[in-house]
Amino acid sequence: MNDINAILRKIDEDAKESAAAILKAGEENRDKILADYRAQAEKERQAILDSAKAQCEAMALRAASQAGIEERNKKLQTRRAAIDAAFAGAMKKLCGLSDEQKVALFTHLAVENITGDAELILNPADRASIGTALVAAIEKKLAAQSGRSPLAGAAVAVVEKTLGVRGAGPHVTLSKETGSFAGGFRLREGNVETNCTFEVLVSGAKEELEPEVSRILFENA
Repeated sequence: MNDINAILRKIDEDAKESAAAILKAGEENRDKILADYRAQAEKERQAILDSAKAQCEAMALRAASQAGIEERNKKLQTRRAAIDAAFAGAMKKLCGLSDEQKVALFTHLAVENITGDAELILNPADRASIGTALVAAIEKKLAAQSGRSPLAGAAVAVVEKTLGVRGAGPHVTLSKETGSFAGGFRLREGNVETNCTFEVLVSGAKEELEPEVSRILFENA
């Protein structure tokens, strides 16, 4: 009987020791698992923080870059407006020329471009105010360039008109047609037309002179 009791006690002690060992092992394994989870969680937390920081820095750089682009665009728009205003002022001055000044300018431009018989097209206002005088001035200058005296040139024009004949050299007539441009003229020679309107003259000057105008306007900017 005592032997049985001893065996039972031994079994009970062994069972307790085994349970204690299992429990200890379980606790140690639990602690390791928890430690691994904590380490992994900390690693992921740090990765999230680093990613968020990088994204914030990238957003700040993009914002700064965008602000710089917007500021540069505003400056460019301001400069463009100033340059456009300068050339608009030039157009306004051209349109404000007196009749005498227009005749002198148009005559110079026409004689520079005429290569043969030509038809002069003006806007309605200039045709009414300077059309006849302009044709006469152009014919006079063409006659002078051809070696005829202005008086002879005028006399020839009268004779040509009276007799219905034509002498040598280019002739200019005032077209009944008018153009819807601010000023200047179009010169038609057969199928060829030369555009000397203010719009075209200012546009051409703008392409050529814009860098210099910009320099003058903004050299101290």
